[in-house]
Amino acid sequence: YWSRNYDSGAAFDGALVVIGAAGNCQHDEHLTPFGVLAGPEIQLNVMNATLHGEFIRPVSSWIDAMIWVLAVVAGAGSGIACPSPKLRIVVLSVLAAGWAAIQVPLFNRAGLFAPIAGPLFVLGAIGVMSLAYDLIRSTAEQIRLRFALSERKRAQEALESANAELERRVAERTSELTRANATLSALLDEKTVLLKEIHHRVKNNLQIISSLLNLQSGYIEDPVALIFFTESRNRVRLMALIHEKLYQSEDLAK
Repeated sequence: YWSRNYDSGAAFDGALVVIGAAGNCQHDEHLTPFGVLAGPEIQLNVMNATLHGEFIRPVSSWIDAMIWVLAVVAGAGSGIACPSPKLRIVVLSVLAAGWAAIQVPLFNRAGLFAPIAGPLFVLGAIGVMSLAYDLIRSTAEQIRLRFALSERKRAQEALESANAELERRVAERTSELTRANATLSALLDEKTVLLKEIHHRVKNNLQIISSLLNLQSGYIEDPVALIFFTESRNRVRLMALIHEKLYQSEDLAK
């Protein structure tokens, strides 16, 4: 085996050889961020990193805290500065992509490890919460608008009902006034007829008295008495003429 596979040791000339187990049965296979690696392979990577100074270095605690604070501020700021949900999602996506684009070359070239998943999760959580807030606010606004429209509809219905009731009362009152006016007109016509009838009868009575005095004067032979009868008849006729002028006036009240 030594001769066939390693040329009696010539294969190792000028090479760095790490001796150790390399199998799962020896429990020398380990799960690493780069997959399952054997113990010697892990040792070789450690030696290689040592020779080239390429160990992964985490950022300091205050830089780590600053990254978290900036993630929170950026997420909250995007929610305040971007009222449109779509624009907010775009801004958060650009921020997340930008942070990932910055961190990847830092990790690959400088071996600098800064938190990525946590800040990205913060940005996503803030985005989701802002969208939920927008949804809740929109729903509340819709509920308030529906309530206002419902109140306006009820007020409109109440106003229409009040207008209908007012119109009904006005119609009833108008009908009552019409009937009252008709009754008053009828009473006034009746009164006018009665007054005319009374005046007509008064005129007839005066005419009868005048005629009787005229007839009686035909039987009087005494000149003095005849003068008295004639004067009385003329006075009655005068009263009849004045009465006729009065009741034939268009305004009986005057």
